[in-house]
Amino acid sequence: MRKIIPEIFTKKLLSLFVENKKKTYNLKQVRFFINSVVDIKTLRIILYDFVKRNYLVNTGNDKFKYNLKFKLLKGRIEKRLLVDIETGVEFKPRRSELRGIFDREIVYYFIDKRSSVRIFCHASREEIRHVGKVVFKEN
Repeated sequence: MRKIIPEIFTKKLLSLFVENKKKTYNLKQVRFFINSVVDIKTLRIILYDFVKRNYLVNTGNDKFKYNLKFKLLKGRIEKRLLVDIETGVEFKPRRSELRGIFDREIVYYFIDKRSSVRIFCHASREEIRHVGKVVFKEN
């Protein structure tokens, strides 16, 4: 079984809803998107937790949709800083918020009640980045 890092998992899961804000998804569609890493019972618990936080809306019969009243800002990660795209203001998020996000990547974020920056999810990724060294063998 693969080890699941909760911060990366939630950001990947929420990116599905942010990319298609008006579309509703049922549990099987969401499970297919995340490559069935988690069984449906735990996935249901996670999605209802997002409903409690007002990230998602339950439209009935375990169908979920992005909450359009929840406003997100767009920013870019540069050297452990979050720079707002529209205003250019720099924020310093926690290290746990930056887990699973690369440099020069565009993310969606919000500022919570305690005035701390929370990274919601990453924007759609065009290129695939790998962590580690690439070794070429010559024969």
